[in-house]
Amino acid sequence: MKMTDPASYREVVGNVAVPIGDIPGRGYVQRNNRGLTMQIAELTHRYGDDASEHVHRAVVDLADHMQRYLETYPMDFPPLFPIGALRETVLFHEIVEYQSNMTFTSNWQKELYNLQKQLWADNLTTDKPRWLQTSLGVTPGNRLCTLNLSAAEDGVHGLLAGGTGSGKSELLTTLIANLAIRYDPAMLNFVLVDFKGGGTFKPFENLPHVVENVSNLNKSAVQRMFTSIRAEMERRQRLNTEQDVSDIVDYRKKKYHLNSGEPYPHLMIIIDEYAEMITENPDFQSELDSITRLGRALGVHLILASQRPIGVTDQMRDNIKLRICLRVQEIETSREMLRRSDAAFLPGVPGRGYLQIGNENIELIQTAYLGDSVPAQNLDETSNFFKAILDNCNALIGDRKPQSPWPPELPAKLPVDHRFNPRYLDLESGKKAVEGDTPLLQPAVIDWLNGKGKWSTPDWSAPVMQLIVGALDEPHRARQSPLRIDLTRGNVVLFGGSGWGKTSFLRSLVVSAAASYSPADLQVYIIDLGRRELAELSDLPHVGTVIMPDEEGFEERVQQLIRDITAMTNARKRLFTDLYGYNASAQRAGQKTYPAVLVVIDNFDEFIEAFEEYSRAEDNLSVLEAFIALVRQSRAYGFHFVVTASRPNTFSSKLYSLFPERMSLKLANPDDYSTIFGKVPGGLDPISGRGYMKRGQNVLQFQTAVLPAEASPNADLEKIVQERKQLYTAIQEQGLKVAYDKPFSIEPLATSLSYRRLLAQVNRFDSQKSFVEQLKGWMDHKWQQTASQEEADWLQVLIGTAAGNRPRTLVWEAQRDGVHGMIAGGTGSGKSEVLKTLISGLALNYSPEILNFVLVDYKGGGAFSAFENLPHCVDMLTNLDKSSVDRMFTAITSEIERRQQLGEIVEYRKKGKHITGESYPHLFVIIDEYAEMIDDSEEYQERLDSITRTGRAQGVHLLLAAQKPKGVTSQMRANIRMRLCLKVEERDTSVEMLSRPDAAQLPSIPGRGYLQIGNQGVELLQAAWSGEQLDDDRQYADDAVVNPSTGGTHFYDIAVKLSNELVEEHQIQIRKPWP
Repeated sequence: MKMTDPASYREVVGNVAVPIGDIPGRGYVQRNNRGLTMQIAELTHRYGDDASEHVHRAVVDLADHMQRYLETYPMDFPPLFPIGALRETVLFHEIVEYQSNMTFTSNWQKELYNLQKQLWADNLTTDKPRWLQTSLGVTPGNRLCTLNLSAAEDGVHGLLAGGTGSGKSELLTTLIANLAIRYDPAMLNFVLVDFKGGGTFKPFENLPHVVENVSNLNKSAVQRMFTSIRAEMERRQRLNTEQDVSDIVDYRKKKYHLNSGEPYPHLMIIIDEYAEMITENPDFQSELDSITRLGRALGVHLILASQRPIGVTDQMRDNIKLRICLRVQEIETSREMLRRSDAAFLPGVPGRGYLQIGNENIELIQTAYLGDSVPAQNLDETSNFFKAILDNCNALIGDRKPQSPWPPELPAKLPVDHRFNPRYLDLESGKKAVEGDTPLLQPAVIDWLNGKGKWSTPDWSAPVMQLIVGALDEPHRARQSPLRIDLTRGNVVLFGGSGWGKTSFLRSLVVSAAASYSPADLQVYIIDLGRRELAELSDLPHVGTVIMPDEEGFEERVQQLIRDITAMTNARKRLFTDLYGYNASAQRAGQKTYPAVLVVIDNFDEFIEAFEEYSRAEDNLSVLEAFIALVRQSRAYGFHFVVTASRPNTFSSKLYSLFPERMSLKLANPDDYSTIFGKVPGGLDPISGRGYMKRGQNVLQFQTAVLPAEASPNADLEKIVQERKQLYTAIQEQGLKVAYDKPFSIEPLATSLSYRRLLAQVNRFDSQKSFVEQLKGWMDHKWQQTASQEEADWLQVLIGTAAGNRPRTLVWEAQRDGVHGMIAGGTGSGKSEVLKTLISGLALNYSPEILNFVLVDYKGGGAFSAFENLPHCVDMLTNLDKSSVDRMFTAITSEIERRQQLGEIVEYRKKGKHITGESYPHLFVIIDEYAEMIDDSEEYQERLDSITRTGRAQGVHLLLAAQKPKGVTSQMRANIRMRLCLKVEERDTSVEMLSRPDAAQLPSIPGRGYLQIGNQGVELLQAAWSGEQLDDDRQYADDAVVNPSTGGTHFYDIAVKLSNELVEEHQIQIRKPWP
């Protein structure tokens, strides 16, 4: 027809020759590549201004003539259908009315309920099951748009696109609601994923069909969802194969889903803003591709919605047949969806869009709105009609709420009384739990809390030491089960950042162990370098010791623990090669079994830092190396180590290999997960106690269990502490009723140690009776015992306490602690007090017939004045009378020569020759400040050297003391095995004594020092103090309390007094070795 630009005619009809002018209806038509002039005929002539009206009347007249003709001459032809204008708003309840061929009345709630009930029943039990159907809205002509979600018809999967305000979210809501009305949850489940972090699917939280509702705010849940879907598809593939069916409809047609068969509902996965999901997590694209490829026959439907549909692979596009494109902002988006631009030009009517099935033509559609009348302004607002649908669903489902194909996520707070759903639980036998049986997570712990706790004797031939500490999530198997730490599989390391639950994990582990095994079957030792919260576990009878770094003697206590466990390991090596195999045999034979030992270290990073270079003199190993050696050799003998650390890179490869069972809570650096496990699924949620562990090739998540009070939403610290105390007390009280070898304790050394109290403790004196009276009775017994021929032995004396606050007795024998000794200590170190304690202790053990003292104070003071009246003392002198010193050495030399004629002292006494023959007591020579003596005369050094060489077998003991030891020849050092170094001022002094500087770093505690025997390692020692004020508390016949010395009486004074009383009572004749 007429065009503005004449040049445009060529593009349409080719060359034209004659102008057409301005005549209505005049134009060109192409014939044989030429543009010929034409004129359109009109139905009637046009007259004036009402020409259009004339034409309209002519058309009406023509129609009337045709209608009359048909009435006169009837004929058959297909009925015509009207095509009205597409409505701008279609309400959801209208769609329900259309598809059900009904009209709701004022009693619509009941009518809707009955309709849902009928639809659910029909679709669940029909003899002709079909694929899912849904009605989303209307097409032009007000025709209902019903989709058949099968591969052969409208497609199993769908793709939705729509810009802001296009009604995309409302469309998804309509889809879910329409399907929920039609289908029972036993036939259809939803997985809803909102990847824009909004509330698109929030209204469906309580819809019974929904088995998972996640958002991008919880990315690990999205990863878990895909893993679970993959597992569910594998299950469905297995069902298809086992039942020899082609797809889900065939399975239901044969009614395998009934009669207690495995459930097989349709599973519809709806992901809003899937494009954002793929952009942030490219790995998820392969998951979507897998679902579209494999899900068709398995009844797994995928609906993807986005503002801009990107990331759809060609493979996915081939499998996604259904596409709905609402109004979009960009032409490219429309072309991506429909291969044409039309959706970019749609009017701004929410819900208006184009529907395309496969590669067919597009069809205009108006989707329904789930509202009462018009779209609400607030998108979170729900209509009464929707609420009725939701209420009906929950009412119809009643108590038979269907099980999700996979378990829900692990709770953020997991109580020990958590009950497992049997559907997702594998029993130890490998069979599923019985329906109705909901096993407890930690029944043993609950029994103790309820006052019903007890220990059963373990069957050592069965799996043992499998401690439940939480729950394990296995989405790849659709399983959730107790997290068992199998200590027999290897030592365990748990990594985790600060505040993410490492200490709570260890607490749960120890509590589980204590609740499951009696202290006769399990011992626990703890090094708490973390938050210092494990000390409370010391109330359990299984726990031998809890060592913390802020306590005195921490380093030595740790070393002592390693020594003790090493000693236990070596002792077991001589008995068996495998603890559990031995215990099984011993149990069958009714013989003694040995306990397993659990060593727990919290914050192993600090352990490494403290002991990596802290070396032991006995083997030049660092304490860390000694620990590594212990861990390596002890596992077979029932020793298990569980440690926590902040990062894996703090472990050397040698150390790391000793902990094959590796777990991790949340880490500060996510890259560290790959160091521990390789590739991990998603990320850990910021939940205390949530972590990863590896089972087989799968990295799984777990949650640590806590006591019920701690898991409470309104957790109260006071209640938490009270509940723990209740549990520990119950176990402790039961422990009192069980016979077992108590685990050894390594207590911190006391800062002041009373010799009186130490003796009372070791010898179990009655605190309600007179101490002095008991001490005298004990002395009398010891004197008689040690004087007997049968008890002849080398001298022994209780000196104080060593690591673990254990009493330390020195045995003055060449093969034990040595015949001779040396003590060093600076001013205020307690050196003089140690000498007094040694003298007092020896005097308490032995009568003057068995032991004599020669006391030399070479600093001119009164160090030994308290022992002037001690009957054991045969000589006492000072540097103030040097001639007497010379005389002493001469006398000692003569005495040694005399004794050499008699033979070795212990052998002599064992034969009873000291009773009938010559006197042969031990002679203890103690010289304070011997270094000053050597300075006075080099000859004295030779004399001392001679005594150390020749006096050993003859019972002549030499104890040298000085502030700064010197003049000790290599020969003397070889013969002086016992060396005690108290605090000294200079490092060189410590090195001279111990070959290490440690004594210079000791705290200023009198009597605190390092004891070294030969070239062995040092042990921390607290020497006892015998200078304590002590009155004579004995009662006499008149019941009067006698205090002979009401002021200034010390323990060593009592020792002297009691010695003299016993000498007098037994009329002991003291024979001094020289006049």
